[in-house]
Amino acid sequence: MVAKKIKMIITVFLCFVFSQKFGDEDVDIINLGENVFSVVISPREKKANELITKRYSDSELLEITRAKMNMMEFAKTYPMECIRRDNQNLGYRVTYFGKNGIAKIDFNSDGIKYWCHGVVKEPKERREFDNVRPGLWDYEDVMALDPFGDFTVFYTSYIPKRLFSYHCTSDGYLITIEYDGYGVVIKIDCELL
Repeated sequence: MVAKKIKMIITVFLCFVFSQKFGDEDVDIINLGENVFSVVISPREKKANELITKRYSDSELLEITRAKMNMMEFAKTYPMECIRRDNQNLGYRVTYFGKNGIAKIDFNSDGIKYWCHGVVKEPKERREFDNVRPGLWDYEDVMALDPFGDFTVFYTSYIPKRLFSYHCTSDGYLITIEYDGYGVVIKIDCELL
């Protein structure tokens, strides 16, 4: 009981220290069991390609996608230059750029890696998705446009009523395309990687 109170006091203290140290920057504190880890969320107005300075080789990028580490271990091994909260504020998305591709790693709110879209080779630019229209395009059209997009849900044995594909662009965007049960595009969302 006393240990929990001490841990809570330390967490509150760290929140205060980091809010002072980083000023207006958006900081989250993640409790990783025995460790407390602070995460500075990337500025909303900057694209990933404006934030990320390190470019990894293709083999390093593949190694990043296969790594089985929590967020703190990841940060020690692979510096996190672009961290965003996911759309539902349930976790975090970290982006790494390679010379020929992009890796997007998703962590839950506890800092545990739960999804990786692999290495996106030959990423398209955002403008290349401008012609994708709900009701007029289907998943085969989108697949022809971006064959390296993440269509994982289309290959699972369980087919939900709503299907999604994910597309990382070379100019720093994540495009999420929603399809109906027949594979017809019904919605397109675009956010910064």
